[in-house]
Amino acid sequence: METTQVLKVSINVAGALGNPESFYARMSKDGRITAPLLGVTLLQKRTTGEKSLRTYALEVKLEPAQKIS
Repeated sequence: METTQVLKVSINVAGALGNPESFYARMSKDGRITAPLLGVTLLQKRTTGEKSLRTYALEVKLEPAQKIS
């Protein structure tokens, strides 16, 4: 993976039912990806009902974004 590559990122709480929250992102030069606050908030409310995901394991899927022609 390169920092210039656009990725489709899907995040879900491990073992939770339902669709993951997905967004498009690029890695920073140090290899980090920041999840949008709205997506994290929706994931919290839908899967745990709690204010924090701190004690939950997350499933994160990275894949190249499809090119739009």
